[in-house]
Amino acid sequence: MAEGDAMFVRKGTYVAHRYGKGEYCALLIFVSDDFIRTVVDKYPASADSNPKGGTLMAETGSIFPLQMDESLSAYFHSVLSYFSKDVSPPSALLKIKFEELLLNILTGRQNRPITGCLREIHETGKISLRHVMETSFMHQMSLGEYARLCARSLTSFKADFYKIYKITPGKWLISARLQHAKVLVQTTDESINDVAFKSGFKNTAHFVKVFKEHYGMPPLQYRLRRAVGVWPPKTALAHV
Repeated sequence: MAEGDAMFVRKGTYVAHRYGKGEYCALLIFVSDDFIRTVVDKYPASADSNPKGGTLMAETGSIFPLQMDESLSAYFHSVLSYFSKDVSPPSALLKIKFEELLLNILTGRQNRPITGCLREIHETGKISLRHVMETSFMHQMSLGEYARLCARSLTSFKADFYKIYKITPGKWLISARLQHAKVLVQTTDESINDVAFKSGFKNTAHFVKVFKEHYGMPPLQYRLRRAVGVWPPKTALAHV
């Protein structure tokens, strides 16, 4: 991100970022699902406006750049000014400012993907388990952490997961990570250690063992056979 940029991050998104050296100032605004529903209910016409006609659908993805204009730029500077004082701004004032931000997005034409997300939150009221899992499976998290990302208890998470995928979360995670790792092995020159890490496996030894069980050979041998054109492998493909 460059100076002056802004983004919208869905609830349930896992973000890991390594910051470089140097000073920076970031303004983070957190709004709850209930607050979003309240604003849309209070100003229903703002969320119904679609200049192109038809139904405004939420786009897939977890992070959306916020397209800035003069109004939004002035808005963020006005919010920052309240925190330069010795006394914290009143909660009632912050509520009004947060409403202003949502209305700016909902009534503008340059942030339609985010408007779709806000409408989806208003209409469904529940975090999409499928969206969370299919955008976060490569992160090394426990089932309890995935459940919290989905705003569910561990029991509810497991039950809802099985309704969607007809398989347990643990088995699905291994399968999804293996598929992701296979693509990295086939299409990149990254080390096997890096492939294991980027695919969500806890260590390289475990990754190599599971990969061999599923694809009939270790990942490095799998890559070499693809590279020299010795394909399909002589070993039968194990059941995934």
